[in-house]
Amino acid sequence: KVSLNTMLQSCMRLCVGAGRRVQPQVAARRLCHSEDYSDKFSEKVTHERFEKSINQVTLLGRAGNTAEMRGTETYPVVQFSVATNINYQKGEEMVQNTVWHRISVFKPALRDSVYKHLKKGQRVMVQGRLSYYEKRDPETNTVIHKTAGIVAHDVVLFAL
Repeated sequence: KVSLNTMLQSCMRLCVGAGRRVQPQVAARRLCHSEDYSDKFSEKVTHERFEKSINQVTLLGRAGNTAEMRGTETYPVVQFSVATNINYQKGEEMVQNTVWHRISVFKPALRDSVYKHLKKGQRVMVQGRLSYYEKRDPETNTVIHKTAGIVAHDVVLFAL
């Protein structure tokens, strides 16, 4: 039986061996400092600086469904779910809780590959960023549901 760390290390070596660098995604965020902090779009900006921040998620689990093509013809997206497990001991017994994650793939080549090859139950590793969505009532425009999902920038499929 192969440990999770061994599997991740070999996967990382594969990615690096393929000529791709594997490292945390670092995003720059523009911070404006002005004399009037009440208006974040104030034109009285005295100086700007860029602050590094990280929004990175790595999941290793099993696909809960075959990938589905959604969105529009202009803005297609592939979506699927991934199950990860949390194992812990409760008294004398081991307990396993399953957590479900919603994955969205927008990158064209990755989207098409995932749609073509991902099968339900397949072991999969997803790297991406956490994103939040709001579902609104069309009549009142009030938020009726908030959810989090993962926007994938890399998906590794393992053999069935």
